[in-house]
Amino acid sequence: MTKKHIYTFLSIQFISLWIAPCAKPEEDLICESAMTVTPCDDTNKTEPFSNTLTRKQLNGQNDLTFDKAITAVPGVTLMREKGLGSKATIRIRGAEPRHSPVYINGLKPSDPSTPNDIFVPDHIPLSLIDKIKIQRGPRSVLYGDGALSGVIDLRIQKQRCREPFFKGSIESGIGNFGTHRFGSDMHVGDKLGSLSMNFLNSGTQGSQQSLSRRYSNTAGNLGMQFTPLENSGLRGNVTILDGKGPQIFSKEGSFRSRQTFAHIETFHEKDNAGHRLIAATAQSERKFYEKNAKTSQFDGQLFQAHYKAWYEPCDTTKLKFGALTTHQHAKTKTYLTPEPSHSAHSQSNFAGYLHFKQKLIEHVRFLGGIRHTIYHKTPNVTDAEAELHFKKNDTTAAVRYGTGHKNPSLFQLFAPEIGNDNLIQEKGHGIDIGVSQGFLNNQLLVTLSGFRTAIHNFIGFEENRYIQKQQLQLKGLELGTFYQPTDWVNIRGAYSLTTFLSNQPHSAFTPKHQFTAELKILPYKQVETSLLGTYHTGYQSSLGNLKPTFLLHGAVSIRPLSFVSMGIRLDNILNNPNALFPGIKAPGRSFFLNIKVEI
Repeated sequence: MTKKHIYTFLSIQFISLWIAPCAKPEEDLICESAMTVTPCDDTNKTEPFSNTLTRKQLNGQNDLTFDKAITAVPGVTLMREKGLGSKATIRIRGAEPRHSPVYINGLKPSDPSTPNDIFVPDHIPLSLIDKIKIQRGPRSVLYGDGALSGVIDLRIQKQRCREPFFKGSIESGIGNFGTHRFGSDMHVGDKLGSLSMNFLNSGTQGSQQSLSRRYSNTAGNLGMQFTPLENSGLRGNVTILDGKGPQIFSKEGSFRSRQTFAHIETFHEKDNAGHRLIAATAQSERKFYEKNAKTSQFDGQLFQAHYKAWYEPCDTTKLKFGALTTHQHAKTKTYLTPEPSHSAHSQSNFAGYLHFKQKLIEHVRFLGGIRHTIYHKTPNVTDAEAELHFKKNDTTAAVRYGTGHKNPSLFQLFAPEIGNDNLIQEKGHGIDIGVSQGFLNNQLLVTLSGFRTAIHNFIGFEENRYIQKQQLQLKGLELGTFYQPTDWVNIRGAYSLTTFLSNQPHSAFTPKHQFTAELKILPYKQVETSLLGTYHTGYQSSLGNLKPTFLLHGAVSIRPLSFVSMGIRLDNILNNPNALFPGIKAPGRSFFLNIKVEI
């Protein structure tokens, strides 16, 4: 792409300020979010160690997947193997992806068949998400297994309506490198409840030119909510995923996976108290091939029951408590020998936790909690956290200490040849100090935080076997900004500095310095333009050294009719060929055209 093309795209950013608006679509006034909002709800986008992306911020057409929406959050590193449509991984504060789990409505969609228990919900359209909360630092008291470096908590919209309604949409898009995306969703409901369905199919070759090296993903989701009483009801959902693609470090290797997640819950919610009883199950199947011959297969099942309750008198105390039990089962089959080998293993745990928030004096509150987890085949673990929080006017300051743990997966423990049944939990602790400040009547929000984290019994992979290393130590600084001078212009920026203190580097894709900046212009909600730039340098990895990487992305979308939106997305505009990590290069300059029709 020449400078002329770049200048043309930048010009569109500013020309869009003067584009006349189309007819503004009607606001949906008959439905409201059924998420509990208490009178003392103090959700704050400027918390020093957490960021909340609200429904208003997620309404744009340019962010097709939730991972794009969180790119400009301090401490978050996103890597997608071959561009839009391929597998993505997310790291927080330089740790492994397994140390920053994704939760959906407070529930972890665990997959026992994966080596690191990683789950990235690419199949969830942003249109279904009410908010995304990214919390940094060890968080196992509330989130349990895996929350060593942070947590990404997605809240899916659940609606109750005063009169019957129906709405839906169909979207389709194509791009170079064989990229495609097709999706649809439908929502119906009335005052007694609602039903939602969505379908998504996407695929790409990435930077590979061989059609046999394609990524392909298909997802279907069915959700329901039944609310016969104003504050009580039943809700649940079923998600089915099917994906296939190439193995990263094998030229002729591929994989195929099928996963089913389901959960159902009863709830009772008031202004200042409530409780939930949740039952969840998961079943997964993952097959690996070499030259079209199956080499291994991993099957997993999971069941979880969780009771949680909270009480919030508002002026002084907020109390949360709960108990849960989880059972996992995995089967392994290998076909590398004339006689295929089979093995099956399981593990269970039970946990109870208590968390509270107490106002000490004016402007000062204390948060603390404790959790104890009893494991079947590994040692028991106790986690704790404490945070002192000061807030006055537009200033927030906090200091926090927390612990976390990650139990080894069944794959790490028992996989043939590479498993190690002597592994124990990875345990970590960390301290955070931060401040956030609002300027210009909170049009400009700035956060600055520093952290130091140690992960003991770190699980690594050396000489074709999982092993337990001594520890991984990290420290760093995080700076985040959000500036919104008007309703139709916002700027987000983030800088992260992550330094390894231990002598044993791990294999993570971890830049020492990471800069991210995003500009969005949304005149009258009819035209949206965005420009996103990321710069990574000083990679720290046992896999090798990498050159600094600068990637520039852009997108423009318009709404010519109240029910139609169209857009173009440009990734890697400068065609930067540098590797994202050893063996994987960034996809070349790519474009993606999409259209969405709302019903």
